[in-house]
Amino acid sequence: MASPVEQFKLKSLVPLEVGGIDLSYTTSALWMTITVIGVAAFLTLSMRGGRSGARALAVDGGNVLRIHRQHGA
Repeated sequence: MASPVEQFKLKSLVPLEVGGIDLSYTTSALWMTITVIGVAAFLTLSMRGGRSGARALAVDGGNVLRIHRQHGA
């Protein structure tokens, strides 16, 4: 029967040792790389086209305020 700690062991995918220092690419590094690429892709794709972020909020907020004042509220 395997120990519960087995699931947390680092498994080397690309073993590499330089000057006595272990610089292996592990499963943990793979998941971190996948996460960074995913977040970067999401942010890049979400910022394309049209207004976005604080600028869009400032412009839209100004329009809402102007419309609100025009209707006498």
